[in-house]
Amino acid sequence: MDKEQLLALGLTDELADKVMKEFGNMVPQSRLNEITSARDNYKQQLEERDKQLKELSKSVKDNEELSKQIKTLQEQNQANTKEYEEKLAKTKLDNAINLELTKMGVKDNDLVKVKLSHDAIKFENDELVGLEEQVKSLKESHSYLFQEEKPQKPSGVIPGQSGDINTPVEKSWSEIIKSAYSN
Repeated sequence: MDKEQLLALGLTDELADKVMKEFGNMVPQSRLNEITSARDNYKQQLEERDKQLKELSKSVKDNEELSKQIKTLQEQNQANTKEYEEKLAKTKLDNAINLELTKMGVKDNDLVKVKLSHDAIKFENDELVGLEEQVKSLKESHSYLFQEEKPQKPSGVIPGQSGDINTPVEKSWSEIIKSAYSN
């Protein structure tokens, strides 16, 4: 969230500056999830490769068997790398979808995601393609899943004024107090 968005929500310039100073350097939850997932996957791959090297050093008998094991391990490592990249891409896509749904005013992201066709949504050039059209049709058919887009106006009156905000106050405080005590 940037300063302009905070100002659009009705914060004063001073409050928006304070919020940005305090919370402006925070990492979005989706990015944190992505990095945590990558870290965990790297740890798992490192442990697996260390174990493979230990097994390999134990089983060094002759060159032919060793070259077969090395080739097998290389193939497994390529497959693991490909699997990791697919998981990371899926995590990025899921986080981007969640972020966009939140920006679009969805009340329950998980419920809306169930109704989406994930095959039609692609992540290209750091942008989601195919999500907006599906969400628009869902807004029409299932409007209860979305927040109202009307901004809420504060209601009430200012003390010392009549019910109409544009009407000037005709009595002074002393007159109001005298009339209250005379009744």
